Amino acid sequence: MKVIVTGSAQGIGLGILELFLAEGHDVAAVDPAYRESSFGADRAHREHRFAVDVSDDGAVTAMVEDAARAMQGIDVLINNAGIGGIRKPIAEYSNEEWRIVHAVNLDGPFFFIRAALPHLRQSKQPSIINVVTTSVKTGLPLRTPYVTSKAALLAMTHTLARELGPEGIRCNAILPGAIENERGDNLLRARAERMGISFEEAKKYRLGFVSMRTRMRPKDLAEMALFLSSSRAERVTGQAISVDGNVEWED
Repeated sequence: MKVIVTGSAQGIGLGILELFLAEGHDVAAVDPAYRESSFGADRAHREHRFAVDVSDDGAVTAMVEDAARAMQGIDVLINNAGIGGIRKPIAEYSNEEWRIVHAVNLDGPFFFIRAALPHLRQSKQPSIINVVTTSVKTGLPLRTPYVTSKAALLAMTHTLARELGPEGIRCNAILPGAIENERGDNLLRARAERMGISFEEAKKYRLGFVSMRTRMRPKDLAEMALFLSSSRAERVTGQAISVDGNVEWED
């Protein structure tokens, strides 16, 4: 498969990138971090790298065309790039703070989908995967821009499954829960500081709302992305699939 993965320099995106490369697929990796020439110099696998701001529609359009030429087509688009924004009450957000989160989390996927569609229409196995969050189900106080942008992305997923389904283009969403990586650890450290407890106590508190009492690994999300992209899921579309150990609640 010929795959585009956004937000691929770390976390879930890097896990997805690594698995697809290991499985022998051709991948265009998108992340502003690639502007640093030394980034990932010791990696075993190589990919087509693009240092692109996903909220820049012109840059996205040009990058997608370059990726399609480099890979000789596009079969799968994985919209993973996203930002959490600042944690604060809704009344305290500035217009700019609101818009920057939506620009990355919602505008970015729209720009990529619009640019990639002509190429997906030429694919024999076209698929779009949007990475959302389980917070769209539970709600998450003090993170309104993040949750609303991801909820809109989920609505886009359902709508495009209907709109593009007659053409054979599938569109699904993956909803990650708490992730076991650097960003996940930073979130736990912030929680520990807010609550005046240790990191381990904060982790135990967070996992108390997860049925399986465990965090997800980037590999867990990558495996789901690989399945949804494959012929094994050729009749799966319009679905919001949680990979979260069953998040019962969060605060």
